[in-house]
Amino acid sequence: LVTWVDHRPFGGLVGADGVKVGPGVPPIKTEDGWLLIYHSVRKTEGSERFTYDPDQEVFHQGDTGDKAFVIVEGDADVIIETVDGPRKIVSIKRGELFGELALLCDASRTATIKAATSLTVMSISKELFLKLIAEDAEMGARVTRAVAERLERTTRERRDGLRALNL
Repeated sequence: LVTWVDHRPFGGLVGADGVKVGPGVPPIKTEDGWLLIYHSVRKTEGSERFTYDPDQEVFHQGDTGDKAFVIVEGDADVIIETVDGPRKIVSIKRGELFGELALLCDASRTATIKAATSLTVMSISKELFLKLIAEDAEMGARVTRAVAERLERTTRERRDGLRALNL
């Protein structure tokens, strides 16, 4: 949805199907004024909307992964089990994808995801997720980039941890 006036999305803040509509990319200055681009998240075949209270788990490390998720609203913590107990490694926020690694690798969940605030997510079934990345090269590239960034961060953190232990 695009609007050139009043800084409001076309049709108000709720889409015709009752799904929240909000700002997308930052405003873009043009010759005609500021271009505001809005997005909405809607349920499609192979997806479902879930809401979680703070501290409620979305899934647990070791669970079977049958869907990925996109955060629609709120924040979540990524927690891994260590020999010293659970450890929060990162927080994720609106617009971020999680849970895709289990779908790509046919593996169990590598971390626990817990709502840090009130959290709304949209699930994406494995079938839909694999279809989307197969048919949309840009989406496939974004998923690949996200997984690579996580791998780089994890490798860096482990390397820094080993240096701190003089290993």
